[in-house]
Amino acid sequence: DIVSTLYKLAEIEKTRKRPSYQLWGIHNMDFHTCLVKGCNSPILMAMREKLYQKAEWYHFLFYTQSEEAFSINHQEHEDLAMAVIKRKKRLALTLLKAHFRDWSKQVIPILEKRGFIQI
Repeated sequence: DIVSTLYKLAEIEKTRKRPSYQLWGIHNMDFHTCLVKGCNSPILMAMREKLYQKAEWYHFLFYTQSEEAFSINHQEHEDLAMAVIKRKKRLALTLLKAHFRDWSKQVIPILEKRGFIQI
């Protein structure tokens, strides 16, 4: 599943013309869901789903405002998938934490620029 979801996401992330957010969003969500579904915990998966839904608006801002960050995001997705496929749990966790941390660092200036927050 990880390979196929990464492939579908890569087809979108590597295109010259950026596709609609809706299309990217579906494949991004599928990829991230696939990364963690091996935990086999319905409770954890439900919590993760709720958190992902709450972050959806921020994903939209990120997607629409940052071309450079979008290509960096794709490389992070590839690295994450490879760590999970190779069952390198510590590396996968480190990469996932960095993926979320870096993403949030990129979203904060967008929020500030649009006047949603003041820092």
